[in-house]
Amino acid sequence: MVFATLLIKSGIKFEMSIPHLPSIYVAYSLIIFIIILLPLLILTVFIPPNNWDSMSYHMTRVEEWRQNLNVYPFPTSNIRQVNYPPLAEYIILNLQVLSQSDYFANLVQYFSLLGSLSLISLSVKLFGLDFRGQFLSVLLLLSIPMVIFQSTSTQTDLTASFFLLGVIYSVFKILKSHLICFQDIILLGAFLFLGGLVKYTVFVFSAPFLLVVAYHIIKHASFLAICQYAIICVFYVAIIFGPFLSRNLAYFGNLTGETGLLNLMGNEHPNLFKMLGNVSKNIVDEMTFPWDAFNSILTNWVQKFHEILGVPLNSQETNYLSMPYQTNFLFAEDNASSLIHALIILGSLVFFIFKKKFQHRQKILLYWGGLIFSFLAYSFLFKWQPWGNRLLLPIFILSMLGVTLALYQVIQKSRLGLHVVFIFFVLYAIPSVYLNRNKPLFDLYQMRSILNKPKGMMTKEQFNDQSEKIKHELLNYYSFNEDVYLISPKLPRHANEKLFKLQDSLFFFEDEKISIFKKSREENYFINQPYLYPMFTSIFRDIPQNKNRLALYISGDAYEYPLWVFARKKFGNNFKMGHPNYNYKWKTRNHFLANEQDIKISEIKNKWLVK
Repeated sequence: MVFATLLIKSGIKFEMSIPHLPSIYVAYSLIIFIIILLPLLILTVFIPPNNWDSMSYHMTRVEEWRQNLNVYPFPTSNIRQVNYPPLAEYIILNLQVLSQSDYFANLVQYFSLLGSLSLISLSVKLFGLDFRGQFLSVLLLLSIPMVIFQSTSTQTDLTASFFLLGVIYSVFKILKSHLICFQDIILLGAFLFLGGLVKYTVFVFSAPFLLVVAYHIIKHASFLAICQYAIICVFYVAIIFGPFLSRNLAYFGNLTGETGLLNLMGNEHPNLFKMLGNVSKNIVDEMTFPWDAFNSILTNWVQKFHEILGVPLNSQETNYLSMPYQTNFLFAEDNASSLIHALIILGSLVFFIFKKKFQHRQKILLYWGGLIFSFLAYSFLFKWQPWGNRLLLPIFILSMLGVTLALYQVIQKSRLGLHVVFIFFVLYAIPSVYLNRNKPLFDLYQMRSILNKPKGMMTKEQFNDQSEKIKHELLNYYSFNEDVYLISPKLPRHANEKLFKLQDSLFFFEDEKISIFKKSREENYFINQPYLYPMFTSIFRDIPQNKNRLALYISGDAYEYPLWVFARKKFGNNFKMGHPNYNYKWKTRNHFLANEQDIKISEIKNKWLVK
């Protein structure tokens, strides 16, 4: 409520402008709502969170807080549950408690999408674009696959993007005049520090723009005003970050929490060449395509570029957990890329480099300079990760502002050109809305049959159920790895097609032929891990009602959240579940002692057992 008041008082007025639009734009708006926003809203409410990050820590930390009746750190095998900034999950916690369900958990990201659409529209208006330019900016943002996928999840990258867009909007609103508005400073601080409490990278991405606005304030504001603004910053740190930082200090002995995870993510001995290597990886990750041969070419380019730099492609110093670099195209919220958007970003940058005269030249150059510096800073500070394009989503979204400014200058005089671009990006968004592999509006089998896509993983049980002849044939495509069979990463297209037909004949895809709306809510937690569903249903089947103290002995990235769902179904709120034998450096408030347990639930390599 306080934040909404700040928005209104700072001049961001959310007015109904559709009646003032030409009829064709009213039609576009209705089409966008019906075929994009409304289906996403349906998925958001009726399909539960089900991607791995949500199950392993986003939703699990909410359940721990709910059980403990506080938001203090708790013993856990997954340090992310207590270490990462918590604002998005705080909001989910309130929704969970009020509704006694997770039906509204995904709405945090969905409303972040709506807020981002509003903010990018207002931002391009600051640069002098009319309603057509604003409409173009909305379509460009809304057609990014990662944006669409994340809008129906409980991940936090889209929420962080909303706050970063708010920071940039506030910065350029302040820079618009020598007369600095006190309300704009308040709004900037709110966007910045609330965004930082969603993801620390908001501070990294905002840094160059904050330096510019700080210079502007020092140059044009009085000493008294500067002191007032500094007091506001201290106030924001104390109110927004104070409780979180103080808990970290009390329970971990430092302000940032457990430092081991942060050290794993940061580049070791960073330098210019390592940064350039990470830049190439991060750019190419945004350019993958559903064509293995094309992705292999991209991988080879990155390999050759690293050889020129004299930097190893795969190194513990630059790759998270020494994971080997490889380009992959995945149609889900963890790794989705967009070649089209990546190309128009690069094209827009080239356009402004070579175009000497354009309106708002100084502000646009400042914007691109800040954007590039933010991207370089991220590549300098953080290791490459296979899901890095998700972490870079705020920068990718922010770049749509520059793309809009460039693309609009090219096509604004052509009425037909504008409509062609609008229609293209509406159509481009449709596959991401309807074919999300974690929440497919069409069944997954239809997607597989179109792409001839075999299963990327087989369980040992699936393999052992086959005849010796079939086993021998499957081993041409799969290798055994940590209790599962993983598909070879570079199978040619004809091999994928042959394997898909083989698996189809063996009834591997029967579960995927059932619509998500025909499955139970419990089944939809396991859309991409259907082999786990029988394990979870069996865990609580034979547990007596009075054995309600459940000790978890599980790995650091286990698929934990459904345990809480099944436990609440079994016991209501009358149970205690936790991780014994995890202690912090100084003290902890939410103990779960091993001698208090009634039931032991263990997990090793996704094999769940109960004793």
